[in-house]
Amino acid sequence: MQSNYRNYNTWFRLTHWLLALGIVFISLTIFLRLNWMNKDVMSTILQTELAKIDIVIEKDASIKIAKKIRNEMWKWHVYAGYFLVFVFLLRLLMASIGKMIFLNPFQDGLTMKQKFQAWVYLSFYFLMFISLLTGLLIEFGPDYLHETMETIHKLSLYYLISFIVLHFGGLLIAEKVEKQSLVSKMIASKE
Repeated sequence: MQSNYRNYNTWFRLTHWLLALGIVFISLTIFLRLNWMNKDVMSTILQTELAKIDIVIEKDASIKIAKKIRNEMWKWHVYAGYFLVFVFLLRLLMASIGKMIFLNPFQDGLTMKQKFQAWVYLSFYFLMFISLLTGLLIEFGPDYLHETMETIHKLSLYYLISFIVLHFGGLLIAEKVEKQSLVSKMIASKE
């Protein structure tokens, strides 16, 4: 195993935290769209509140207004997606020029735990690539692909939730059981 696997350099930590912030922000936009800014919820509020001042609008009209309102928020989902593409590409570039080391699941001498970790991260990066690619194709791809790309892109939420649970579960095990102080290393590691 490479000796500096657990020595998180500045590039690794910087891109890790930028990815984490981008993912948290993009998850927030998804949560808002599915809940408080759901078009049907906002449509009902619009209809109810306007009826109180004797203005009646049809459901279709209130949904159009609701979509316009949440569209402003949703633009930030797209901006966050561009940000994640940039950070993802930066991380790949840093790995390709040797500024970051990723554990290879096929490397000899790895423990089962290390192989599992390597496969989890390899899967994460593959699925993140699919998410980012489908997001870009939704924005810039041909119209005939839009619906398919949107369906695949929406499935990203499931791998993201799974990865976050695995990531924090592994972090808790490393901190509490194995006493590795990974959080400290990810915040202020010495190169």
